[in-house]
Amino acid sequence: MTENLKFEAPGPGAWKTEPIHCGRPIAMFAEADISRAIGEGMASSFERYGGTVDIIEFKAVNHVMYMSVKPVGAPPNAEGLPPKWLFKIMQLLHPKIRRWRNRAIQSFENKSWRPHIEWWDREEKPWAVAHADELRAIDLGVLSDDALIAHLGDCKVFMKRTLTTHHVLNMCFWLPLGDFLSHAQAWTECSLSDLLGLFEGYSEASRGAGEQLRALSAAITNDGEMMALVALDTPSEDVIATLSSRTGPVADALADYLDYDGYRIVTGYDVADNMISESPEMIMRVIRSAIEAGDDGQNERAGDKLTAGVRAQVSAQHIAQFDELLAEARSTYRIREERGAMGDALSTGLTRRALLEAGKRLQSQGKLAAATDMVDATLDEISALLRGGASPTADEISARVQYRADLDMASVPQYLGAKPTDPPPADWFPQSGRRAYNAFLVVFNLMFKNGDNSSDAGVVRGLPVFPGTYEGTARVIEDMFDMEKIEDGDILVARATAPSYNMIFPMIGAVVTDHGGLLCHAAITAREFGIPAVVGCDDATAQIADGMRLSVDGKSGEVRILG
Repeated sequence: MTENLKFEAPGPGAWKTEPIHCGRPIAMFAEADISRAIGEGMASSFERYGGTVDIIEFKAVNHVMYMSVKPVGAPPNAEGLPPKWLFKIMQLLHPKIRRWRNRAIQSFENKSWRPHIEWWDREEKPWAVAHADELRAIDLGVLSDDALIAHLGDCKVFMKRTLTTHHVLNMCFWLPLGDFLSHAQAWTECSLSDLLGLFEGYSEASRGAGEQLRALSAAITNDGEMMALVALDTPSEDVIATLSSRTGPVADALADYLDYDGYRIVTGYDVADNMISESPEMIMRVIRSAIEAGDDGQNERAGDKLTAGVRAQVSAQHIAQFDELLAEARSTYRIREERGAMGDALSTGLTRRALLEAGKRLQSQGKLAAATDMVDATLDEISALLRGGASPTADEISARVQYRADLDMASVPQYLGAKPTDPPPADWFPQSGRRAYNAFLVVFNLMFKNGDNSSDAGVVRGLPVFPGTYEGTARVIEDMFDMEKIEDGDILVARATAPSYNMIFPMIGAVVTDHGGLLCHAAITAREFGIPAVVGCDDATAQIADGMRLSVDGKSGEVRILG
């Protein structure tokens, strides 16, 4: 599919595919907004906190997302590292490098993340939730075409704002977390995986079960008739219809749950990904899992139990600083997942909801082959079609959809432009600049760097995330409808996971991914649920077929194919 495509660098410098968040081609409706939002958010975050990186730029090539790290002070067309002597001179004399290094020093001294997280908690998060409620309350079916176009525009603006905010908050948790990890590595014999265990229980958003699901689970548990109905092997659509038709606590709780979680994106980060409301089977699996788990929202922080053992390895001269750095890192750790769960997962899902309404109208007029194809048209094109236009045609839009479905990401060039180089050693920086550099580098690698171990016949290797061995059936997940295959105790195998996958984690016994480091979503969530996980395998989905029997060793990072 790629033989006739031209993949050229979208700008100067070295560009690499971004498979963690954008493992598939981006739908046309959101592509430009995603690129701009990430870029604007990243720029704001690095400017606020300072450090050694100016921006991490994201741009799409043939709808495939690439990223490029731009160091502070480097010319746009820089290729590779300058000589060590020149690099050191730049660190001392370049005005922007000095300014950003001083800003990073001040960020540590002033703990700049504290007011930032307060802004999120007091202003931006409540606004995002309230605005989502407003958009969700609109009955799309009664809107005129012009009103629907305006609503789509509102959703688009909302989506871009939440995506921008997502990345504005990057350094809010990157800096204190990376600072703790880089220091603790030097003070102890612990691996990074061991140190990240100290944060188990500090990312509540990763557990997926919000108060609406807990309330629904409790209401059904307290109603014997409804418990019996849920236990029956009855079509999920029928069960949901029966639950909804009754009056009382169960019907009210179900309505609240579907209203709140039903429009969240489940299978990724794009409007082309599915909402949970599109799969009654998935809804019932989530509800049954919540009932079985009996989650009351009072989760014990397992990381607290591990603190004493790690702390005992720290010398007396560093113990006070260890305690301080750990406390600061834990205070912002939740932001990694929460900003998505309470922001862009909501806005992207509500945007898809509006796109499906527009698609349904155009499909009824013969202007679209399927309502879901609407994600591959721009807002201007949708507006023109709804107002009587004939372009683009249904066939043209279908071809865009088919392109995304058919594109083999394994055949897409991983790198474009200049040849990527390893980052400079820490001792190239003046002492005053090493703290921020080390903090950023450790977190960046933990989020994006795959394992270095290669797989062989019968064994897939990656990064060990959470200790323990688990044997079960592999479920290779590509989309929402693959999720419907998951049974309690299965092993989730995916290219990568997103915050929207949280709802299925209570069902699975282990997780394996192609992409991601020890701070990717799959790793964080596996720790929260205490299940064995191996991430960053590169070839897990290529080596493992759906239905295979696997043994996952979360300590060694090996996944054995048993048959």
